Amino acid sequence: YDYFRDLSLQLIPTPSELITVANQEVLAKDNIAFRFSFMVEYKIVEPEKFMLKFDLFKDHWGAFNLAQPVVYSYAQVAVREAIAQLSSEELNEQKVGLLKEVPLALKDRMRGYGIEIENLVLKDLTFPKHIQQLFARQLEAKIRAKADLENARTTVATARALKNAAEMVKGDENIRFFQWMETMTKIAANGGKHTFVLGEGMRKD
Repeated sequence: YDYFRDLSLQLIPTPSELITVANQEVLAKDNIAFRFSFMVEYKIVEPEKFMLKFDLFKDHWGAFNLAQPVVYSYAQVAVREAIAQLSSEELNEQKVGLLKEVPLALKDRMRGYGIEIENLVLKDLTFPKHIQQLFARQLEAKIRAKADLENARTTVATARALKNAAEMVKGDENIRFFQWMETMTKIAANGGKHTFVLGEGMRKD
């Protein structure tokens, strides 16, 4: 054993880690303020690069304790910049897949630290109450417009069917005869004396 040689060992974990970036307030492209929170999933993929950026032996809490503030800060800036490029309406419509792709600038920045950003997940996105009410009215108007369009299509289809039926009746003697008989039946059902002309020169009292 060499008593004059001092060896230190530091563990660098490679499993994924998850942190939350909460309560971010940003202005959308159309100057509407909103708040959002998101999660960042990351892991250390290149320990050698990581060790060059941080002095692991001065921090007794471990590698993730050093990585978290860096990931938090750069992810915060990158996501805020990306989201601010969209209008409030686009944000409201696309919020389910808003952070589907990790910004390339964030990937490149973290790669320099030996860290890989695996996923960004939006937790919540909230607009002021009056903006939410506007979106609700807009959605209601779209639903009503769609219903009105369907009703208009049904009305046009019905009118077209009636027109076709009328054209068909106009040239069909049998259908005209049945209509004539139906009319006489209705008149006779009202009671009283009636005179029906059955044909030219024929009459029945």
